[in-house]
Amino acid sequence: MTTGFFWDERSFWHGGGNYAGMLPVGGLVQPLDGGLPESPETKRRLKNLIEVTGLARDLEMRGADMASRADLLRVHPAHYLDEFKALSDAGGGELGRRTRLCCTNRLLGFTV
Repeated sequence: MTTGFFWDERSFWHGGGNYAGMLPVGGLVQPLDGGLPESPETKRRLKNLIEVTGLARDLEMRGADMASRADLLRVHPAHYLDEFKALSDAGGGELGRRTRLCCTNRLLGFTV
């Protein structure tokens, strides 16, 4: 059996926002030096390391179809998807603690 590695360049464009650990930056909370560990560059670096180490030869590297609302409803309640879409349509915002939304569904083509 082959292990799959699903990826899409557009998924690398997501960043975690301006946080220091679990706290929003501001007041007495200073930004982390070098930014968050979860960033577009760290995701791209992982994929590049998979390729340069030769591991990619042992994986099935592929993309996936866009998720439909029905697909997303298998793992998220409808009220969450509705709030996600409303925030995205308004230009982004906080969907929850450490869940920064910045026009993601339009970039990736999600239909929520």
